Amino acid sequence: MTSGQGLVANLVVRRSEGFNLDINLSIRPGSTAALLGPNGSGKSTTVDALAGIIAIDAGRIELDGRVLDDAQAGIYEPSENRRVGVVFQRYLLFDHLDVIDNIAFGPAASGRRRREARAIAHKWIDALDLGELAHRHPDQLSGGQAQRVALARALATAPDLLLLDEPLAALDIATRTRLRQTLASHLEDFAGPRLMITHDPADAFLLADQVHILEDGRISQTGTPDDIRRRPATPYVAALAGLNLLTGSNAAGTLTLDDHPQKLQSANTHTAGRVLITIAPNAIALHTQQPHGSPRNAWQTSIATIEPLGEITRVTLDRPVPLSVDITPGARESMGLIQGTEIWASVKATEIHLNPA
Repeated sequence: MTSGQGLVANLVVRRSEGFNLDINLSIRPGSTAALLGPNGSGKSTTVDALAGIIAIDAGRIELDGRVLDDAQAGIYEPSENRRVGVVFQRYLLFDHLDVIDNIAFGPAASGRRRREARAIAHKWIDALDLGELAHRHPDQLSGGQAQRVALARALATAPDLLLLDEPLAALDIATRTRLRQTLASHLEDFAGPRLMITHDPADAFLLADQVHILEDGRISQTGTPDDIRRRPATPYVAALAGLNLLTGSNAAGTLTLDDHPQKLQSANTHTAGRVLITIAPNAIALHTQQPHGSPRNAWQTSIATIEPLGEITRVTLDRPVPLSVDITPGARESMGLIQGTEIWASVKATEIHLNPA
């Protein structure tokens, strides 16, 4: 492990099917970054490029001052020389080896003698509390146990960079929730930069110091988890954060929306011009009759979709403003809401938040 300069990378990868990845990443030592994006956005290509599985077409990858890949200079370090530890989504443990030898494989492959490699494996077995599993084979492990073995195997190579490719995706929901905190504590013990690839916002928001949003091969937003949640820059990010995102213009608190005829009133009279507008789904109220009183924004609409989500029901409104609204199952029942129901929606001006576009 190292406390060097961290990762600085510009990755340009051109795929024959027309997809191009073009991103910049910078991760400090001791920091966890998340690359969060939908399927097909370029996450796996990023892992392959950083790990040396594929060469970049343009750009440069530098890790602790060492140049791993520079397309223009003709530099390309193969995977085995990069000192990059990877935890893959399906863990890729060797079925014919027990836990000790799975973890010892990396040090042995790098030239350590068998006894020394197994001593390193025992160190990580102790660190990740795997003692009872030392002589089991992968088919005798639960998903959570296999994940810890895969992490130990990556760390046993003393990498300068740790890549976690969907590290919790193969687990069931209950196990995933339980192991997030376990994984977070283990990551804190790694002194180098950590990059977690995920499509799950919960993993990114709970485990990362910095979140990079990847859409269509480009990073559309970078910030802390709080930055991303509070100020989403694209509809995809707003959906991840559970917010409605609109675009438009603000003039003294009057919002003119793009693509929607409805005007809204915001309490923010200072942010002028082009704005991103966010509204929390639980800030919108539904009424069977036209509301009167405090709301400065009220309009008639209809129910486009209704989706039960446990303790809440997600309602999607139709025109003039297609917003998501969270209500309780009891409220849905009392109002008799079904798809197509005519309804009134309202939101207070103070619940409409603006950020410069």
